[in-house]
Amino acid sequence: DVEQTLAEGIAKRLRTDVGLYPKLLAAVAMGATRVGIDHWLHGGSTEPFTATITAAVQLALSSTGE
Repeated sequence: DVEQTLAEGIAKRLRTDVGLYPKLLAAVAMGATRVGIDHWLHGGSTEPFTATITAAVQLALSSTGE
């Protein structure tokens, strides 16, 4: 699935195994994407769609230290 593929890509960039940390980062990014889409669709943002998704993912990942 997409989340697993993302975790594999994260692990490759971090030069590590697809363990807990890459999987957690992938899950956080996917969750933030879902929330960003919902927020944008329901009028919570006047920003363009991509800006809303980018902001949601950046906000979520900033709390992970990435």
